[in-house]
Parts: sequence; C-alpha cells; structure tokens
Amino acid sequence: MRVEAARQLARHPRIRITELEAAIGATHTYETLAFLKRRFPTVHFVWLMGADNFLTFDRWQRWREVAKLAPIAVIDRPGSTLTALHGRAAEALARYRYDETDGACLATAPPPAFVFIHGRRSPASSSELRSKIAELPQ
Repeated sequence: MRVEAARQLARHPRIRITELEAAIGATHTYETLAFLKRRFPTVHFVWLMGADNFLTFDRWQRWREVAKLAPIAVIDRPGSTLTALHGRAAEALARYRYDETDGACLATAPPPAFVFIHGRRSPASSSELRSKIAELPQ
C-alpha cells in the first residue's frame, strides 16, 4: 500500500520507488543505511528527515549509529522549527551541526553531521497524503 501510494505521489523520471527495505528484511533505518553503505561504498548518502521526526530521533532504534552512517538533512516542518533543535538528539549532535549556508557540503561531510534546512513548509502529513491518494480513481 505505501509503495503504491509513493508511486502515485512521486511521478518524476528521476524518482524511482523501490521495495528495498522489504527485499533486504530491514525494519529500521539503521539496517537500511548499513545495507546501502555496504552495497554502494563510494556513494555519498544523505538521510532526509522532517524536523518533527528529528525532535524524537533519540527514540529511534540505534539512532546514534544512524547518525554515524550518513549526514542528515533536517527539513523544517510546521510547528517544529524551534522545538526540533532542542530535542535530546539535536543537543547530542549540536557540535556536528553545519550552517544552512554550508548545506551543499553535507553530502561529503564525515558523519555525524547535520544541517537544518528552512524554507517553505508543507503542513501535509504522510497520513494526509495517503488518504488523498486512496481517493484517486484507480
């Protein structure tokens, strides 16, 4: 259901939706990133995360190890601009924060590293997007 919903939403020639996590049996972010780093050792991955998730990142399984696997781009979300940078994970990773103006360097930055990206914020949630996709004619 989620894969098909993503395919409906992300119709762009440069976006390819896969079922990688199901194929490798990953149930947590750490497992997915560890697999990708082993499989593509020369690729510079950046983990994209909404600011609302960054606030509770410290509750994720192996979150510190996730931060050591790939730099993180934290995307601003409505209601999370101020709180996201005051969570336990943000405080633990504070010395690894890049200024937003240095965001272009993030992909090649040695992890842990993160940047908080401000910009136009979308109030749409994943649940809301899935609901809209479910309403589309098949």
